[in-house]
Amino acid sequence: IKFKNKPKNFVTTCYIFLIFSILIVGILMNYNYFFYLSILITIIHLFFYQIKFFNSKNPLSCLKVFKSNNITGLIIFCNILVGKIS
Repeated sequence: IKFKNKPKNFVTTCYIFLIFSILIVGILMNYNYFFYLSILITIIHLFFYQIKFFNSKNPLSCLKVFKSNNITGLIIFCNILVGKIS
């Protein structure tokens, strides 16, 4: 896959690797099924918010999406907490 002049494709590919990594960690750590359900919130935030509003030609859009990574981290942290509650 060539990513030159296609930053959305690059970011989407990175997010796909992130989701698979989180799922693998969930499997290795034996998280409960609530963890896997809560991953949907992460997916929605990444793909339906960040990718939708990402525009590499607009610096304010890039900054807005970059700052929302804090929210992404909080969502993933909450996913982990939910996954360990048994």
